[in-house]
Amino acid sequence: MEEVAEVIEKEKDHLEKIIKVVKNGGKFLRPPYQKKSISISENLKMISHNLDRLSEQVR
Repeated sequence: MEEVAEVIEKEKDHLEKIIKVVKNGGKFLRPPYQKKSISISENLKMISHNLDRLSEQVR
């Protein structure tokens, strides 16, 4: 269960970064260790996908 909590915490941190970018009028966020920025909507899709996968594991 600790592993699940860690994944959720990681996604929460990612979402908080997205919120900061949006509040500052940004439309793109560069994920760590990647050269190219990704749109906010792509970042949100990635978070959604990760949480869906986690949900399936917990069931």
